[in-house]
Amino acid sequence: LSIGNSFSWSAATYLPAVAKSAGCELVFEQASLGGWSLQGHWELAEKSEADPTFQPYGDDRSGKFSLREKLESRDWDIVTIQQASHFSWQPEAFTPYAAKLAAYIHCYAPNAEIVLQQTWSYRPGEPRLEQWQLDSNGMYERLTAGYVATAGQLKLRLIPTGLAVQLVRLSAIGSYPELEIISADSFHLSKSGEYLQACVWFAFLFNRPAGEIRFRPAELPADQARFLQKCAQAAIDAMPQHNAR
Repeated sequence: LSIGNSFSWSAATYLPAVAKSAGCELVFEQASLGGWSLQGHWELAEKSEADPTFQPYGDDRSGKFSLREKLESRDWDIVTIQQASHFSWQPEAFTPYAAKLAAYIHCYAPNAEIVLQQTWSYRPGEPRLEQWQLDSNGMYERLTAGYVATAGQLKLRLIPTGLAVQLVRLSAIGSYPELEIISADSFHLSKSGEYLQACVWFAFLFNRPAGEIRFRPAELPADQARFLQKCAQAAIDAMPQHNAR
């Protein structure tokens, strides 16, 4: 279960097909709202506790639900949380809401491991970077500090999607300069980026090498798919806490 925003929605594009191609079973559901922060999800949970009829997630087609209802709907193995991208570069924005949300999850999904998805920095040239007086690398350094500090304080593992995106940016210059990992809007992932994210999540969730993935989108050349798998695996291997469960 992912409690997030559009930066977790994008994991769903290819993750089911990626997992299936490696012979793995996956149930992947979301309690996500576009642009929503840790503070926002916590405040919605508080409001639902005060008024059980308040169901801010879902839609008229799939049905509405509260976070508590979704947490209690299955015996989840893993629940992911993440910060909204526009707050991710502010380490102080993680406190105290990551801890409050984690405690809430523990209450209603006591068997689940809570993990943080490290999100990614915006593409160079995104106007908000100039407003924040940051460049893309500076945003990455700041958001990484926030995620690493929060993971350490709460003893949570990190899904290193942001690191994988950064590795592609650094490596693709000489290998695949035409490979755009971020979409035209400068902050969401492109289809190639969504495949990279799915590879990272697969390797993390199943503790299996990304090289075992047999699925690739039809529009993604085989050599680029292998390159993205390698970057995903490098990000996983760089996280020393990955196997410390």
